[in-house]
Amino acid sequence: MNQEIRETLIKAVVLPLVLKVFQRDKKLFQDFKTRNVYLDNLDVVTDSVQKDLNQVKQEMYSVPHIDLKPLNQ
Repeated sequence: MNQEIRETLIKAVVLPLVLKVFQRDKKLFQDFKTRNVYLDNLDVVTDSVQKDLNQVKQEMYSVPHIDLKPLNQ
């Protein structure tokens, strides 16, 4: 497997998990006294991760069309 394709696959698996963690953190930060600082930074980082994920999806569906499917357990 090509190294570039491998890195794209790793990003395709990891970035959605990162977004879920950030969403969970956002709920937890609501109880902080200084939540505005954390929430503002979290929003910026979340937007950046979402842009990265969109770019990875475009790479996956371009030339080497890669499909990721969950395993049935």
